[in-house]
Order: sequence, then structure tokens, then C-alpha cells
Amino acid sequence: NEEIEEKEATSLPIPLPKEVFANAPGFIGLFFNYLMDTAQKQLPEAFIAAAIAVMSAATGQTYRFPYGQWDTRSNLYLICLAGSGAGKDYARTVISKLIRQIDTGIMRGMLGPSKFASDAGMLSSLDIQSRQIWLMDEFSKFLGSLSSNKSGSHITNIAELLLELFSESANPAYNAKAYAEAKKSITLNQPHAVIYGTTTPDDCWQSLTLDQVKDGLAGRLLFFEDQYSAPRND
Repeated sequence: NEEIEEKEATSLPIPLPKEVFANAPGFIGLFFNYLMDTAQKQLPEAFIAAAIAVMSAATGQTYRFPYGQWDTRSNLYLICLAGSGAGKDYARTVISKLIRQIDTGIMRGMLGPSKFASDAGMLSSLDIQSRQIWLMDEFSKFLGSLSSNKSGSHITNIAELLLELFSESANPAYNAKAYAEAKKSITLNQPHAVIYGTTTPDDCWQSLTLDQVKDGLAGRLLFFEDQYSAPRND
């Protein structure tokens, strides 16, 4: 029994030392350390994801990472998992304030909606500004709605659109959706959507479906789960 318990204990995820995040170079390290220093509750995994999300959005349509035949862009879908009351909202609030206060240069118009009622609404938002970061609370509810039998096609179609946006970020003429009236059709130039979502671990895993794993949506989500006790900063 002791051997079994020891094997189970060693199979648990080992948190990366906070110093690994704190020593990240450039803006990512600076933003992470600011969040750690000012937050009432420290969430290292969520904060490093927040820093990566801002950098991912800011470098969109500006930098590319060519690798063989691939033209890789920095449009990432980052999902932070932490318990209720852990302080998941803090990083979202800071990101929102940062972008709103700067709102110039590469930051202009970068803050997109936090909720979407349809795939058409998502496309319309990107048609206005094709490089955005979406700060989405209760991401598990959004994820669950994409595969719910109670959801209409205007909601379930969002899943397919997210897959396409992830893959079409280097396309200078992405024909997002065709309508009977040509004037309603939307063509996006290198659409660059970054998601920074937050939810609880249990809600997330319960919302994720096997179909989302098979169709590739789950594989495009980067999960950052809190492994610390989130102590307060006094």
C-alpha cells in the first residue's frame, strides 16, 4: 500500500518554481512580476499566461515565426484554471486597464469583447479590428455552450470558427463567411485573435467534450492550472 501511495504522490504535477516565471526576459517578466507584486492573491500560472497573452496580441500581424513550410503566428488561446475566490479576475482587470490607458500604436483597438452571442458577432468584431485579445471569464460556460444540444447553430458554429481563426492567422484574405448578399460577406487580413480565459478546473474538465478533443479545439487551448495556495500579499 505504501508503494502504491508513493507512486500516486510522485505522479502529481510538480509546480514550476516561481523564479522560472519571474526571470522571464523582457515584457513578459516585467508584467508577471508586476502582477505578483500587486495582487492580493498570487497566481503564478495565471499571471505568466496573462503576460504571454498580452505579448501574443501585441505582436500579432507584426512578427511571424517561419518554420519550414509553416508561417506560425502568435495567436494563442490561453485558459487559466484556479479555484473559486482565488483571484482569477485580477489579471484580466489589469490587462483591460493597460490596453485602455495606452490605446495607441500596437495597442489601439486591441481589447475585444468578453462575450459573444454568435459566430457572426465574432467575425464582425474582427472586421472592425482584426487583431484582438478576448478576456473571457467563466470560460467553461462558453466552452460548454459550443457543444450543447440546447445551443443554436449561431453558437455551435463558433467552435469551427475558432479552429479556422487559429489556422488562418497568416492568410491575407481569409473569407470568413459567405452570405447571399455579397456586401455582407467578410474578408479578414491575417485575423489575429488571442483568448485569455479563466475558469475553475472542475468546471473546465466537465465542459470539455470528446468531440472537442477529436476535432482539435481542445488541442489548441493552452491550460495553465494553479498549483499554489495563492497566498495573500499583505
